[in-house]
Amino acid sequence: MKARYILGLDGPYEGRIIPLKTSVVIGRNTHCSHITIEEDCISDIHCIIETSGTKTYITDLNSGGGTWLSDGRKLKKNIKTPLEENAEFCVGSS
Repeated sequence: MKARYILGLDGPYEGRIIPLKTSVVIGRNTHCSHITIEEDCISDIHCIIETSGTKTYITDLNSGGGTWLSDGRKLKKNIKTPLEENAEFCVGSS
């Protein structure tokens, strides 16, 4: 199985590689999030990236600012959306 990871492309995590074992929560709350981004447009618990078998999913956790895919689609809240290999997504201004 290929190693899965999140690579920060911009903002405070630019250039950082975060291994993705089973799930990673992104948000502003330092106690609940694996990746913490302290921006006003990021919710305390903004989104989650999860793996299941060979698939990877992203879910917007009812965030105020939204979670966006690189093709311009805004994720529907609380709907698990498949991520393709090398997919890009955006939260906040990062």
